[in-house]
Amino acid sequence: MQDAFLRTLRELHRFDDRRSFRPWFYAILRNLGRNAAARRNRQVDDGAADSLVARASGDAAADAELRGIIERELAGMTEQQAASFRLCEIEGFSALEVADMLGISPATVRTHAHRARLKLRASLTDRGYRSPE
Repeated sequence: MQDAFLRTLRELHRFDDRRSFRPWFYAILRNLGRNAAARRNRQVDDGAADSLVARASGDAAADAELRGIIERELAGMTEQQAASFRLCEIEGFSALEVADMLGISPATVRTHAHRARLKLRASLTDRGYRSPE
């Protein structure tokens, strides 16, 4: 966190005050996290799968299996699809906020998130998981 605040202070002159601060700061956090993960030579989890399955079944083994499936599927997607899905569906950011973070249009964010959802749904259905509806 300290690195993020230091980076924010150093780069504050680049912030466009006509935009929301939150997505800009989140992008700094995400980039620092990616850099740290690359240095450790491992994939960033961000707890995304944890939060997605936290309310799943209550069965720790099943939740761990589901978390693993989701992470493997996200790892196999394009970076834009995985990031759009995580930020929109798991973190709860709007398509406009995610677009600012990723430097793409909101329509592109929605497209990437939708394609990621379809891939996850197909993969989970193939493995016998069913929608809670």
